[in-house]
Amino acid sequence: MNGVSAFASSKQAFRAAAMACVFATAALVSNAALAADISKKTSVIELTDGSGGFFSTFGKNNANGTFIDNYTFSIDELSSFSGITTSISTKPSIDLLELTGFKLTDSLGNVFNGTRIQSGQVDEWNLLVDKLAVGAYTLSVSGTVLTSAAASYSGTINLSAVPEPETYALLLAGLGVMGFVARRRKLVVKTA
Repeated sequence: MNGVSAFASSKQAFRAAAMACVFATAALVSNAALAADISKKTSVIELTDGSGGFFSTFGKNNANGTFIDNYTFSIDELSSFSGITTSISTKPSIDLLELTGFKLTDSLGNVFNGTRIQSGQVDEWNLLVDKLAVGAYTLSVSGTVLTSAAASYSGTINLSAVPEPETYALLLAGLGVMGFVARRRKLVVKTA
């Protein structure tokens, strides 16, 4: 192999490598542009009688945009938690929004994950937790906007107080007293 052909081969190899780098960079940039982060800033869920709601709307031209929206709330007594979030497509046979996650995180970093109930034109997730301690919580909804049309989701949470063990003890004691009184009345009626 002479010097000229070796130079030509290395020049071709360099061009091929340079073109591969250009295409790889273009692919990365285009994927990053397609999957823009369209998350909303953290919002507070106002609780009224243990219930509250949340929602988010995404304007047009957000196709392939991803989001993780966070909502915060605090509780001041041991509570059970139930939450649901839903996205419903307003256009027949077109899925506008895909919900990909629904979770609750406490101030210590413990995570409670929701369960997907349905996906497609209607996306639905629910989350149930038996006992939440007193403290601050963050509810997160994640997903992807699938089309350039406007899309939205909404949800609700419900908290209910969990009875303390003393409450159960009083309940059992009351039932015991009622049973004793009922039995005593039966005995009095039989002897009369």
